[in-house]
Amino acid sequence: MILELCNNIEKVEVPMEGIVQICGTNLVKKERIIDSIKKYFSTSKTLFEEKQYNKVFAYGKEIRKNYYEFDIVSDKSDLVKELQIGKSTIMKTILENKMEEFEYRCEIEKIKEEVEILFNKINEELLGTFSGIHIDFEHESLLNMIQKSQIYSLDGMSVDSMETFELVKNYLQLQSQNLKTNHVIVFKNIDHYLRASEYKKIYQLCRKINSEKQIIFVFTISLDNYCVVDNENCNHILIINEEDYLMPKLDKIENFIFEHYPVNKKPDNISFILERIINKISSNNYLEQMEEQVILKSINRTMLLEDKLKGPINSLELNYLIN
Repeated sequence: MILELCNNIEKVEVPMEGIVQICGTNLVKKERIIDSIKKYFSTSKTLFEEKQYNKVFAYGKEIRKNYYEFDIVSDKSDLVKELQIGKSTIMKTILENKMEEFEYRCEIEKIKEEVEILFNKINEELLGTFSGIHIDFEHESLLNMIQKSQIYSLDGMSVDSMETFELVKNYLQLQSQNLKTNHVIVFKNIDHYLRASEYKKIYQLCRKINSEKQIIFVFTISLDNYCVVDNENCNHILIINEEDYLMPKLDKIENFIFEHYPVNKKPDNISFILERIINKISSNNYLEQMEEQVILKSINRTMLLEDKLKGPINSLELNYLIN
């Protein structure tokens, strides 16, 4: 599904299926897109700020406000919060639902029986000579005890001391048990709290969850070498720079590149090249100046860092870039 977000000035098309990656360096507009979607599908009344997108269409019709349920992760603290048993956290919601299942209720009844035996013994041996009083407990207090439990890592440390990568994996495992319909999980600026190699592992995990649970995942990315370009989700990549560009399917863009490449050859591994340049697509002044490259190399050499252009330099390719 493609969502068409509109305000009084412009519209932007946002894919909303599978794994969505919103790339590019226009951070202000990317933030506006996520905040607008969150507000639009919120169950509470919200006011839209100027330039935010206050109307959302799909297939030419305005989509209903409660069609999607959104969970948004902005940083590590959001992960820690949802993994705790708090007032309105996902962990508490899932735990409460589990406690309603027959198997769990049977286990709780067994515990109640054992506690009652303990209290009867206390009343007989300790309060047996007292007149008209006894000790008892509220059955609901057992549930309260579970709901007020604390979550720790296996080595006994608090959850917030765990590596962010581990927190994201646990968060996804938690969400995979969350039985929402049209569920969308947004990871804002995931390149700010995961390494590129970690993100790509999370991406594959999200693909597996999406195939099993139909949860939609949205990642906003601005750093190079993070975005994953593959056959399945290439057309779910949106790039926000001076222009908005929704990537086509990978085979279409490969054919386009082969037809327009200035040298009679086919570049190897187009998807890998696209991953390296994805944040420069739809951007003006995307080719770096020669002076910038020379200065960068000069500074890096002082730190014994070396780099050079890979492979032979073809004059036709060079002329294509200059003109």
